[in-house]
Amino acid sequence: AIYKFSYQHNYIIALFHCPFLCLQCVYKKSIDNLIVSPQMAMRDSIQAFHDVAYNQFLDKTDIILFLNKKDIFATKLKTTSITTCFPEYKGPDTMDSSLQYIQDRFLHNKPATKQMYTHICCAIDVPLMKDIVATTVECVVEINVKRLKHM
Repeated sequence: AIYKFSYQHNYIIALFHCPFLCLQCVYKKSIDNLIVSPQMAMRDSIQAFHDVAYNQFLDKTDIILFLNKKDIFATKLKTTSITTCFPEYKGPDTMDSSLQYIQDRFLHNKPATKQMYTHICCAIDVPLMKDIVATTVECVVEINVKRLKHM
């Protein structure tokens, strides 16, 4: 099944659910979407992730998080600092540091009991997506084998 969570702040989080796995896509282009406040779109993504990660119906479900549109994020990072979304950020305004900080913010919001796999990607980069899909399939197989051993 595919679940889409639409929010009023111009982005969509798509959720693909099976009994053992939850995939969540977050579009990082929201770095400079100044809707209600500069922090709103990115913080809403993190809050939505938190809500999904702690959902009682998904309590035994691991998560694969796709941080998508890194190409757009890189372009926007040239003119907009990550501190627009995260005023508390003290690191350098580099692509790697900014992406790591955002990834850490999502990881900070996951339950300790869940395994989480994260991929930073650009969905139109075919070679990268082939690798990510292969890795994702391996994760799904690994998770299912692990679950079957515990039955």
